[in-house]
Amino acid sequence: MKKKFIFFLILIFLLTFAYRYYFFSQADTYSSSDSYFALRQIESVKETNKVFFEDDLSFGGRRQFFMPTFYLLLGFLTKIFGEFIALRIIPNLIAGLVVFIVFSISKEITGNDGASLVSAFVAGFLPIFHYLTINSINGHAIIAPVFLLALNYLIKCAKSKKKFPHLIISSVFLIILSPFSFIFILSIWIYILLIKIDNKEAKKYIFEFALFTSLLWYSIYYFIFKEGAFKLSTNVFMMGIPTQLYTKYFTAFTLIRAFSGIGLIVVFLGIFGAWKAISKEEKVTMNFALGATFVVILIMAFLRFFRLSVALSYFGFIVIILASITLADIFVYTRKLKHEILRNILSSAIVIMTILFTVGSTFYESNLAVSNRVTDETLHAVEWLKNQPSGVVAGNYNEGNLISFYSNNANVMDTNFGWGLNTKDRINDLRKLYTNPFQTQALEVTDKYNIRYIIFSPETREMFGETELDYVENTDCFPLIYDDKIKIYEVKCNLG
Repeated sequence: MKKKFIFFLILIFLLTFAYRYYFFSQADTYSSSDSYFALRQIESVKETNKVFFEDDLSFGGRRQFFMPTFYLLLGFLTKIFGEFIALRIIPNLIAGLVVFIVFSISKEITGNDGASLVSAFVAGFLPIFHYLTINSINGHAIIAPVFLLALNYLIKCAKSKKKFPHLIISSVFLIILSPFSFIFILSIWIYILLIKIDNKEAKKYIFEFALFTSLLWYSIYYFIFKEGAFKLSTNVFMMGIPTQLYTKYFTAFTLIRAFSGIGLIVVFLGIFGAWKAISKEEKVTMNFALGATFVVILIMAFLRFFRLSVALSYFGFIVIILASITLADIFVYTRKLKHEILRNILSSAIVIMTILFTVGSTFYESNLAVSNRVTDETLHAVEWLKNQPSGVVAGNYNEGNLISFYSNNANVMDTNFGWGLNTKDRINDLRKLYTNPFQTQALEVTDKYNIRYIIFSPETREMFGETELDYVENTDCFPLIYDDKIKIYEVKCNLG
């Protein structure tokens, strides 16, 4: 690879990080509820060198099920470097590494430095990935680069065993990092199946590797999740999300969302690249590895096995790599044109349009992520509760982890829906608490969960379509103890 391409790669990486830094520095609170659960785990690692699974504050007290590696990693980094560097700088630097990895995969597939460089830029500014990770403590900021790194070595190993140790190391790290590694393992099996269908012989070490990683994944996650997983059966990927919120958390995969989350031009280039990869004879085993991953993620997205923002992020990276195949063919075609000016105009126009559409979508998604952050008014209200007598706090489910982190009080419900919890009943009870006009029905809910405080925020008003709590009027049972944009009521009565 020429030195100028190395220079441009480093420049793209720095631009990606600078862009991320600009946006996350605009927000002093995080955009996702899960970030505040992560903060609690990170605080635990800092103080005790371990995470906690028995949670006295979530859902009023329950057992959590999760892979602890991500929280342990950030916890120890926080102890060494401090919170800002460990939680803001390092994850965003790691997320930016997709630039180098996508370039490597694209170069292996196409052999074209220019097309690979454009794909690397687009990967660094993938809109939906920025939305998912730019202002959240989100494991996918680290998982995605490791996932792509393992895919990179799988593609290289389709040709030679030289990088096989690298494939094993990256895959094992991916497995201990997240159960999402199941997608990569399934892709390996589909890759082997595609080779068999094409009457080609899969390399023996690839089959052995698929068997090894499958057994390793099963052993680790059976041990961690066996207590809760069997209660959910096929809903294991949905993590116990209540049916009332199913469409919110598992939005249907649509081309419109793909266009906005990945980029219109990139999607079209990727579709042509996918067709080219299937019809191309040379390097076909590498194309099968990429195609298998493409198919698995697409199927999982349509079946709603994980959130759309997650599915589109990984799907987007694969589409970008496929787009590099189309770009490489375009560059080869333009070089055949006799007129140098026309050749330069066509090549430049395609590159500039691809970059502009991508950056425009990324700017929109980044603004959306930052605008969804927790407001200062909500933060101050919840922090105020920390100095009051402790008790269970009712808020909407998006505020649950925030309540637990800042007030150190138990919540009624949060976004760690978990396994084995009757989340359907809880969301119905919260709706009753915020929408019914009768004091007795409200007290039924507060008695059931031993609720001491009720937070009534603008988000809760919007979520449940209520401007006021009717049953708090003309009664001493629900005195207003905090009155701002956020209202907090104390529960003084019970049905007994």
